Amino acid sequence: MKVLADVFDYYAQCNKLINTNLLEIIKANDIFNKTLPGYYKSINDILFHILDVDLSWMSDLKQTIDSEIYEEALFKSFDEKNSTNPYKTIIGFEKDRIKLDNLFIKFVHELRAQELEKAITYKPDKTKKVWEVLIHTFNHQTHHRGQISQILDENGINNDFSNMIRYDIKI
Repeated sequence: MKVLADVFDYYAQCNKLINTNLLEIIKANDIFNKTLPGYYKSINDILFHILDVDLSWMSDLKQTIDSEIYEEALFKSFDEKNSTNPYKTIIGFEKDRIKLDNLFIKFVHELRAQELEKAITYKPDKTKKVWEVLIHTFNHQTHHRGQISQILDENGINNDFSNMIRYDIKI
């Protein structure tokens, strides 16, 4: 399981770099609130959905994994039942995204291998192991960043931000 813990550490660090680069591209092209067809009506909506779901899963992990990250204001202000998008500009969103990415790095870096096997309950009748939740969370981010990449492509915006191998990550 130590190898799996290192993989999560790698993913968390890559996610921060990828998210940072993605936000720079969005800021440089003033496309954060552009109206889009489809389920999500803007890149803002997609990014908020990712952040909201990340906070939800991280909050669920709290029942099994004790961490000081949960003392941060971002978690204290999170209300899973009221997930209304509060972000009107990319600046406020960017601040919270980077904060959560840093907390995610701290969280996975502090995980002990045996904690990955612990189970969490995320619905009254659903349980998953910590490692399954983490894989899902990283995959969820990747899925929606792919949607954003497609939107950027359709708008003629160069966006090679998600190639993990290009980042120099040390574990």
